[in-house]
Amino acid sequence: MFRHGIPVNARALGAVALVVAAASLWLGLAAHDGVPLAKHTYVDAAFDDVASVLARNDVRVAGVRVGQVHRVRYEDHQAIVTLQLPAGYAVHGDAAAAVGARNALGQRFIALSPGTPAAGPLRGRIPKDRTSSAVELDQVLDELDGPTRQALQQALRSLGTGATGHSGDLSDLLAAAPELLADMGTIAGDLASGDAQLVALLAATERLAGRFSGRDDEVAALASDLGKTLAALSTSRGAALDAALARAPGALDATDGALKDLTGAVAATRQAVAALAPASAGLGDAAADLRAALREAPGPLRRIPGVASVAGPATGELTGLATDARPLAADVRRALHLAHTPLAVLAPYAAELGHLFTMLRSATDDGDANGNWLRFAPAGGPATLSPGPDRRTPASPRNPYPAPGQAGRDRATGARP
Repeated sequence: MFRHGIPVNARALGAVALVVAAASLWLGLAAHDGVPLAKHTYVDAAFDDVASVLARNDVRVAGVRVGQVHRVRYEDHQAIVTLQLPAGYAVHGDAAAAVGARNALGQRFIALSPGTPAAGPLRGRIPKDRTSSAVELDQVLDELDGPTRQALQQALRSLGTGATGHSGDLSDLLAAAPELLADMGTIAGDLASGDAQLVALLAATERLAGRFSGRDDEVAALASDLGKTLAALSTSRGAALDAALARAPGALDATDGALKDLTGAVAATRQAVAALAPASAGLGDAAADLRAALREAPGPLRRIPGVASVAGPATGELTGLATDARPLAADVRRALHLAHTPLAVLAPYAAELGHLFTMLRSATDDGDANGNWLRFAPAGGPATLSPGPDRRTPASPRNPYPAPGQAGRDRATGARP
C-alpha cells in the first residue's frame, strides 16, 4: 500500500515515547491515591492515639470501604487523620470515627460514622471527644503486673500444649460455638446480677485451684475416669440419663422428707452419743490394760485345748447329772423357800452359831486349856460356876441369852461365854 514505506520522524517518535513513559510512571505513582485528576472530599479527625494507622489505610462506613486515609500528622498534642472520601460525600456535624483492627497483623482502618442530616454539615474537623483509638495488645499487657504476666504466659503455654493433637475437638467446639455463646450470654447476665456474689465465687475458685496444685497426675487420672464415666452416660444418646433426670425432682422431694424425718433421729443419736461419751472415755483408759491382756493371753489360750479335752468327760457326766436332777428342781426350790424364814431368824447369830459348833466340839474333847471338862449354865441364873486351874469354883457373871453379836463383846470384857 505504501510502496515507498511510511515516513517516520524519529525525533517526534522519541518524544511521544517519552511522554507515554512519563504518563505511565505518573499513573503508577498516583494510582494509590485514586483515579488521577478525580476530585475528593477531605475530612479531618482528631485522635489521642492512632496507633499504627498509615496513609492509604481504608476508611469504612458500616464495614464498607468508602475511601482511604490521605495522611496522618501531629498537631496541638493530638493526631490529625485526613480522610479522603468521594467528592460530595456528606459528613454531618455529629459524625464520629474510631480506629479499628483490620487483622491480627496490626493493619488498621478508620471506621467512620457520617452522622445524621439533622445535625447539619460538619464544620472543621471531627473533635477528639467523638473519636476512639484502638487498644494495642502491648498496652493491655502493660497494665498487668509481673506475677500476672507470668501466670498468663504459663496459661497460654499450657493451652498450646493441651490443644496439640486436638484439632478435631477444636473444630467441634467452633461448630457448637453459636449455641455456647448464647448460653455464655445467659451466664454472663446471671454473673452480672447482684445475687451472683461473683467476688466470693472467684475467691472460692482460687482456693479450689490451689488444692489441685502439685497433683497434676491425680487430676489427669481423674479426668480420664471422668471421660469414661461421661462416655458411659452417653449410651443410647443419653436416654438413661434423661430418664434419671426426669425422675430427679420426685427423688429430691422424697429425699427432703427423709432428711426431715432423719433430723429427729439425729437429735436422739446426739443424746445417745453424749451418754456413751463416759463409757468411751473409760474404754480409752482401759485400752492399755486390754492391750496387756491380749498380749499375755496367747499362753493361757494355748492351754485351753488341753483343759477342754480333760474336762470333756466330766462335762458329759455333768450333763447327765443335770438331766437326772431336773425333776428335783421343783422340790429344791420349795425347800429353799421354806428354809428362808428360819434362816432369816438365825442369820444375825451367824457368829454365835460358829462359836456354838466350836464349843460342842470342845465338849467332846479331853478338856480345854483351863482344864474344864463340862460347864453348866442355869437358865435363870446371872452367873456360872466353873472350876479354874486351881480346882476352885469362882463365880463369873454371864448373860445366858446374849443379843446377836453380844457374846463376843462379853468375852472381850472378861465374862466367860
